[in-house]
Amino acid sequence: MDKNVIREYIKNNKRINYHFDYEEDSGKVKLFNDEGYEIDPKIALALAEELNHTYKNMSEYDLNEIKKQNAENEYWHYTLCYGPNSLETAFRKNLKRKWSFSCKNCGKKVSSDKDKSWWRISGPNYESSNKYCSKKCIDPIISDIRSDLKASMYKSFDVQ
Repeated sequence: MDKNVIREYIKNNKRINYHFDYEEDSGKVKLFNDEGYEIDPKIALALAEELNHTYKNMSEYDLNEIKKQNAENEYWHYTLCYGPNSLETAFRKNLKRKWSFSCKNCGKKVSSDKDKSWWRISGPNYESSNKYCSKKCIDPIISDIRSDLKASMYKSFDVQ
């Protein structure tokens, strides 16, 4: 099939998602759009040929770049949904007793009668009882956690 036909098909169908279906009884793989319609076999075959051409002779560098981009996407989605994030919490004004703690990072004493707020790490996978005196103190901790998370993502995607 002419490359211009493929190019035009892709251009006209950018907003459509595709999925593959494997038929157990026949062992065939078919391509469907997000509305459940099977793709015209001629178009599907042409797409498969172009994909084969694109990926068959890919250099190790290009393959690693794809892995890296996928790891970055996973990292971005994960941190957007699950954190870790820094959360500032104001001291309540109606406390019957003063309370205080020492910042887990710098050791500064933070007190409900002298300070307006305190910081903690939030996120479903990052809850802890550690408290921090300021954004300046919590940011390096968040940065370390995110660096470890990114390294883990790179490892899971086998980025070299």
